[in-house]
Amino acid sequence: MRDPIFIVTGATSGIGAAITAQLAASGRRVLAVGRNAAALDELSARLGPRVESRVLDLCDDDALAAFAERVAVEYALLDGLVHCAGILVPEALGAVSPGHLDQMLAVNFRAPFLLTNRLVEPLAAAHGHLVFINSSVGLQATSGRSAYVASKFALRGLADAARIELNHRGIRVTSLYPGRTATPGMSALVAREGRHYDPDALLQPEDVAQAVLGAINAPANAEITDIGLRPRTKSY
Repeated sequence: MRDPIFIVTGATSGIGAAITAQLAASGRRVLAVGRNAAALDELSARLGPRVESRVLDLCDDDALAAFAERVAVEYALLDGLVHCAGILVPEALGAVSPGHLDQMLAVNFRAPFLLTNRLVEPLAAAHGHLVFINSSVGLQATSGRSAYVASKFALRGLADAARIELNHRGIRVTSLYPGRTATPGMSALVAREGRHYDPDALLQPEDVAQAVLGAINAPANAEITDIGLRPRTKSY
């Protein structure tokens, strides 16, 4: 009996690393995708042989296409694709750098679109699961980060369209919308805001990972479409 195969992008730290760890602990094999080879190797060494590191720059179309082609050849059945990679540069309208706009759209929306587009067949063959780690701003826009908000609304649209188009092929689609989570990226953002960073007051990456596992482990004919997560005690 084969072990289920999952891909997790943005696996080197934070939410992606926590999802990778919990998938591996549950008996799945994980292709952990990221740009930092050393961090991926450390993750694989720490989590054991169920985790295979795959170095990939999601903004490199040729590399992304080659990766997807290799996956489709190596794994006729792909049980899950978890889109976790993301980037945030907080800039308000009137001060948005075109380069930062392009970067956020590329990582937060275009890469998930292209990777999903290329892996439909192995996902359908396994009746697999698409998971999009979005953000609370993908449901409700906030000020000071217009390009990021737009990229997350686009990601939400992709997930909803994928559900309509792919459910009949046996693919389930789940979007998660976590609020502020204690990750290295959040620590940097809070520092940039000039605020005190209290990770204990935020969601933990493991909280989000548990929600992902809950959606994946739902009965085969049940699809958990959208999950909103917030810290119980609001600190912002």
